[in-house]
Amino acid sequence: MTSFLIPVLTNNPYFEISVPFDGVVYNLEFYWNIRAQRFFLSVYNSENKIIISGIPIVLNFPLFYQYKNLKLPKGLLYAADTTGKNIPPKLEDFGSRVQLYYDGDF
Repeated sequence: MTSFLIPVLTNNPYFEISVPFDGVVYNLEFYWNIRAQRFFLSVYNSENKIIISGIPIVLNFPLFYQYKNLKLPKGLLYAADTTGKNIPPKLEDFGSRVQLYYDGDF
């Protein structure tokens, strides 16, 4: 099983991390949109060329689901509310109450 927790920064409106998905390194960019009151995700390849931009972080939904034809990881990337209340993440919740997971066995 290749399911693991993605280390996201709590209470930070913008951050980037590099994560290996299925043996390939991707650069993830997270940014808080004040108007939408939610985080968005952009994915870059290891050469920092954009693959996709502006994916909204929503709970309990495969974030790459509608983008199957792109050069995205084949596994399941999803956000989950650790309290089970399924309340969308606010700026201060992402990385604490709401966690991001990847399951490569999906």
